[in-house]
Amino acid sequence: MFGYAIVVPVLPFAARRFGAGTLAVGAIFASYSLCQLVSAPVLGGISDRYGRRLLLLISQSGSVIGFAIMALAGSVWPLFLSRIIDGLTAGNISIIWASVLDHYPRPAWGRRFANLTTATGLGILLGLVTSSILARYGLAVVAWVAVALILFNMVITVRAFPERVTIRAPIPGSRLLADLIGHPRHVMVRRVVGAGLLSTIDQSAFLLALPLFLAQLLHFQAQASAVTITVLFALAAAFQVLFLGPVVTRVGDRRAALAGFALMILGGSGLAAARTLGLVLVAGTLVMWGIVLVNPSLTALLGAANRTLDEGAIMGINQSIASAGQLLGPLIGYGGIALFSTRGYGTVCALLAIAGLTLSWRIRLDDARV
Repeated sequence: MFGYAIVVPVLPFAARRFGAGTLAVGAIFASYSLCQLVSAPVLGGISDRYGRRLLLLISQSGSVIGFAIMALAGSVWPLFLSRIIDGLTAGNISIIWASVLDHYPRPAWGRRFANLTTATGLGILLGLVTSSILARYGLAVVAWVAVALILFNMVITVRAFPERVTIRAPIPGSRLLADLIGHPRHVMVRRVVGAGLLSTIDQSAFLLALPLFLAQLLHFQAQASAVTITVLFALAAAFQVLFLGPVVTRVGDRRAALAGFALMILGGSGLAAARTLGLVLVAGTLVMWGIVLVNPSLTALLGAANRTLDEGAIMGINQSIASAGQLLGPLIGYGGIALFSTRGYGTVCALLAIAGLTLSWRIRLDDARV
């Protein structure tokens, strides 16, 4: 996430210099998510059979190739190719989530996913701080820094990543999908997946369209945009480090998810009304706090709702749903700005959160903790 966050604030501005329009910039981000939508369940299922570490290394190798192509890009199309290659090998997150289910008992999942969310947030914060410093040097420089970070991460994976104890044959994808869609025993899984989809659409619309929102509302360029986003992530990281784990442990996964969606509604409404940097920071902070509450809570709820699938398979599905959200999110976020200017951006964020809150309210599991 450190490497990814270095690139995100700079990529939209580089794409526009190459001649990409507003929706084309959103499509560059969406191409990654479209490929991940297809590949994540496959990679998760293969990791059930061949082990987590090998698949994680393959995923990281794809990121190295993708960011290297991005660093060498001189037009829009290599940017698309970069995101496609990275997306087709993007099993990192689902494999790490599956390892939590491998190695920890059910009562510890919410706290462990909160810890991972905190680590992710800190990685993004470090990436944004680095991006705000390096943005002036352009996309090539930040992409090569991302390559170096991922290579270092591969060394850590080889030396320290825990392998699962047992390895099983994966369930065929067609049977898995049919079972999830049609069988009554998976009704709660479907509700958690639906809430997760809405959440991911909302957060990707918010995060990936934020640079353009700042450019139109406050006339920010790449460096000022990176600094603003860094401030928001710093406030989110402070919440994660100080409060996230204890809050999820104390109130349970479902109530934490409901609270997160409520914060996203308030923040999106504030962004729709914002005309000053101060209000943008307040509203954006509420959205960020909501995101960091929702993400680990829904992941833990999905693990609890699952009764029959292997860990890699269910987390692969979770990542695939997240990819669908990341595919739709930038298109919706950039589309809201293109059609309704800056008011459309905040309104879209609020409406998606309302739908997520409504669906999360209907999640009922036997586990008293949730």
